[in-house]
Amino acid sequence: MGDSQRSNLAAARAFYAAGSAATDEERRRFFASDFVWHVPGDTDLSGDYSQDAYFTDMPARMQPLEEWQIAVESLAANQEIVVSVCRIQGRRLGRALDTTGGHVLRFDHDARIVEAWGWCADQEEVDAFFASAPAR
Repeated sequence: MGDSQRSNLAAARAFYAAGSAATDEERRRFFASDFVWHVPGDTDLSGDYSQDAYFTDMPARMQPLEEWQIAVESLAANQEIVVSVCRIQGRRLGRALDTTGGHVLRFDHDARIVEAWGWCADQEEVDAFFASAPAR
């Protein structure tokens, strides 16, 4: 395994280990200044988030969350990409989510996230979880 693979895997592990940081400022250290985070799906949460919007708009659109947990099951890397497979669990508006998903994280030469794509095994389940109107 090369140095960049080791650095990127270590950065990804640290990113996930930080979990829900007490402040957004604690999480900024993982990102390059010009990063973009892509959220898949068909809800108000879906779309691209650049710089501050990742720390402000995306969390606001996820609310109200009673629970949100991401447990990493595995990571794989090449020279600039780390792919994670995770168990994602949450509770929101009387709905529960328990699915497999993760991220594709692209890193710069300083092992900071430049671009990220979320993915999940059941996008319809995630879309229903983040739908604006309560499930009936």
